[in-house]
This record gives sequence, structure tokens and C-alpha cells, in this order.
Amino acid sequence: MSTIISIPPKRSFENDSKTNSRQHQDIHPFDCPKFTSEDEYDKYVESISPSRELVCPITQELLRDPVVAEDGHTYERTSMLRWFSMGRSRSPVTNSLMEKKALFPNLACQTMAQAHREKLGVELVKRASRVLENNGQCDDGGERIIALLDAGADTSTRGDPDSSTTLQLIIRSGHLPLARAVLPFSSVHKISDENGLSVIEAAEKILTRINSVGRTEWKQFSEELKSKGLHDEKKSKEREEARTQANQDHRQRQRSLAADARDRRDISNLILGGTGSGNGTIRGLGNLEEGW
Repeated sequence: MSTIISIPPKRSFENDSKTNSRQHQDIHPFDCPKFTSEDEYDKYVESISPSRELVCPITQELLRDPVVAEDGHTYERTSMLRWFSMGRSRSPVTNSLMEKKALFPNLACQTMAQAHREKLGVELVKRASRVLENNGQCDDGGERIIALLDAGADTSTRGDPDSSTTLQLIIRSGHLPLARAVLPFSSVHKISDENGLSVIEAAEKILTRINSVGRTEWKQFSEELKSKGLHDEKKSKEREEARTQANQDHRQRQRSLAADARDRRDISNLILGGTGSGNGTIRGLGNLEEGW
């Protein structure tokens, strides 16, 4: 069953100054009050957006496995491999021809991107915790949480209570539209809180305390979670198999390089330092007679 993403309703901004003053008085730093203007929303999105160097030019998303191509630019590895697999030989950025398809890891960029992802993940899980504490109340309609997800926040970050992920917290808050928005960004496979309660079990627990009006939708969401769990399990196995194969290939390349290095060293020693038969000595220019 495909996942249904519920998009928050079109934003409406409160222009009454007295209402705005009451709204922002004694507010918790991770509450989600309604944005008072389009400008306030834009400033928030800008504040959490990654720098241009951490965004893939192809996907326009925060990098996960960045690689440098022949054109000197950094891309997401899977996107660049897909680019080449489509028969393209020009740079996605400069449009210049690339003779080689070699890709080299950009470890510095990967470290910075991961740090940004983790920073946003901390804010994400804290905002989700506040939604739970407020019994599902989220005055901005989930816009801050969805903006964090779009910016690449790490959804595996855990927070209070019970060391739960953002998805678990939102499900327990009973905010179904926001749970559906978070689901595509989250992993369901083998995710549970410190009490052993899985994501699917948390959703099914909701069914025991809601009326018949919302029961059908939560039951449907529970099925979506199960479907996502099976998909995540399959992807996890594929990644593990790919990782194992990559490690084997790497070890084989290292063995081949080591063998080639030994062969070159042996040949070099033979040419420069070995002794030949008879009275000749092996030199760089061949077999020289004594007396030269």
C-alpha cells in the first residue's frame, strides 16, 4: 500500500498585533506557533537550509555519499552513477565533456553534511516531543517539522521520553496528518523505544483509545506502517549485500595492488641491483662487459 502524505493546509497569517503578542508570550523554544507572515516562514526555512556546497546539484538535496567527478564538482554518488548510466558524458554543472567516469569520495563534505543533518535532527525530535507533550497540538500545522525534514534532518535521532524517534513521538501524540508526513522520511524496520514498543505497535495502541470517527484512518495508517516496514527490511538487506560486495571488491583491489607493487619492486631490484651470469653485470642499459 502506498504511503499517503498529508500536506498542511495553505498558510494563513495572523495580523492582529495583540494576538501575535499573546501567541509569542512565554512560548517554549521548541513549540510550533503559527507563522505570523510569509517573511517569518521564509526566514525560518533559510535558517535551517544547508549551505550550497552541501547540496547535490542534481537532486538539490543534502548530500549523503558525496563524490567528486572529473569536472571538480561534488555530487551524490547514486545520482552521478545514474547520470552516467543514462549515457550522459557532460558535466551536469558546466556542460563540459568528461573523458573519465571516475568518482572520488569527498570525505570533508560528507562530514559537514552529516553534522548539519544531526543538528537538524536534534531540533526535529525536540519539536516532536513538544507536540506529544501538547497532546498533538501543533499550531503551525507541522510546517516547521516538514521544513526540517525537507532540509535533511536526521529522523533516526532519539529524544525524550523513552528514547523515541520523531515518528514514534508524532504517532503517540495522535497527530495523524503529521505522522503521515513524517513516515516517508523515516525508517520503520527494527525501530522501537527503550521499552521495546515498535512503531507499528505504537500506532495500533492508538486504536484502543480513539473513537470510531478516526479508527478507520488510523487502521489504514497502521497498514501503511507495515508496508513501509517490509520495504525498509528489503532495502536494509540490499544495502548490507551491497556493502559486503563492496568490501570484497575493495579487498581484492588491495591484494591486486599489493601484488603489482611487489612485482614492480622485484623487477626494479633485478634491474638495478641484481647480478647476471658470467662476467657481465646487469645494469639499467643491459648486460655490460667488465671494464666499462
